[in-house]
Amino acid sequence: MDFETLATHRAYLLRIARLELRDEHLAEDAVSDVLTQAYERRASFAGRSSLRTWLTAILKNRIVDLLRKQWREQPLEPVGDDGDEQDFDRLFGANGHYLDTPLDSGNPAELAQQEAFLTAVQRCVEKLPKRIGQLFVLREVFGSDTDELCKDLQITPSNVWVQLYRARMMLRACLEQVGFGRTAAG
Repeated sequence: MDFETLATHRAYLLRIARLELRDEHLAEDAVSDVLTQAYERRASFAGRSSLRTWLTAILKNRIVDLLRKQWREQPLEPVGDDGDEQDFDRLFGANGHYLDTPLDSGNPAELAQQEAFLTAVQRCVEKLPKRIGQLFVLREVFGSDTDELCKDLQITPSNVWVQLYRARMMLRACLEQVGFGRTAAG
């Protein structure tokens, strides 16, 4: 496998790195490191998965290392200062159920194939607070499980679940604002 073959996956890897790291230079550096590392370890690629899957796994590990370093060096964002909790409270009634349930948007698999929907999701993920967005992408894009996230990012399971909950609520609200899954009242 030559470097040119690896480089054909650069744009895909860069898109993921930008979404997760939210820093153009850091994303560029991470992808360059991944391609260099993959080229140096190309003999270890056994072909049990696709080349893109192998490169994505290397990128995931690189991103986790970078996030671990960032999260250690940056203080946590105060909870509730930007009104997020109040926004969540407005979604639910006194009984804990949604005030307005989303309308049926059809088949989720078909919706996920729509370019407009995928673009809207990406834009909404980019609007999430940095740490919440990073955690959400690690979980939902990279498929990390809770134990792995706790170990990699040195956070508690309850912290993982709270942040994922917040991410989902913020994504729901954002997608409703752009016209996907509008509620009967909205």
